[in-house]
Amino acid sequence: MKWDQQCAQAARTANMVLSQISRAFSYRDRTTFIRLYKSYVRPHLEFSSPAWRPWLQKDIQLLEKVQMRAVKMVGGLQGLTYKDKLTELILQSLESRRKEADLLLMSKVMHGTCKVNSERWKTARQNGGLSTQTAADATRLTHRRGRLDIRRKSYVVRVAEEWNQLPQEIQELTTVSRFKPALHNHKSAHAAGTWR
Repeated sequence: MKWDQQCAQAARTANMVLSQISRAFSYRDRTTFIRLYKSYVRPHLEFSSPAWRPWLQKDIQLLEKVQMRAVKMVGGLQGLTYKDKLTELILQSLESRRKEADLLLMSKVMHGTCKVNSERWKTARQNGGLSTQTAADATRLTHRRGRLDIRRKSYVVRVAEEWNQLPQEIQELTTVSRFKPALHNHKSAHAAGTWR
């Protein structure tokens, strides 16, 4: 259940598509190339990422190297660091996008857009043998524990911690069109923290 083979396959496929794009387009202006990258390369690196998000640094770097290679193909960015190039191209790191995908899926689960029972995820406080929920608890997830990395890094466990760090007003947003921009604004405001 480690994701090294999945990551290697995703990186290999994405690199092949990136090579085909670089051969097909000798002149690569920034806007067109980034659009091609987002449409044809990045989906191979992100498909169903909540199910297989890697946690080993070597796997994270293997996927990120594909985006690094794509960014290097864009002209006019010489001398900038990878992070500065991403900022210039209005891109995020793949790890940051995987975290976002986790939270986006959890938002859908919590608000009933996915066919998953969200009640077993939510925090329930015991009060004299009866389970009660406060208004704040209604948007919080039970933080499950795991002894092994494979359990601690699984979606069920990792998403609870990330979700509970979000402000309640973001957790309560019921549509993707409202949740996503609010999440982006929150990430921008806390760029120096957990989100990179």
